Amino acid sequence: MEAKIEGQVELDAIVERDGSVTGVRIIKPLDKGLDQHAIYAVSQWRFAPATLNGQPVRLRIDVFMDFTLR
Repeated sequence: MEAKIEGQVELDAIVERDGSVTGVRIIKPLDKGLDQHAIYAVSQWRFAPATLNGQPVRLRIDVFMDFTLR
């Protein structure tokens, strides 16, 4: 907040068969500190896993995380 940085971090990640998130990586960085916060946040997310023919499968996702000052 002190640096007054706003913008978007683009990441990609894998949603595992159990809904956990792994392999988070930065595609479009914004600021080193904010990038690390984005990675940490996405790593904590949990999803209902994708399915194929009724079976859970791994899925790569794109994540866009916005940082704005209020």
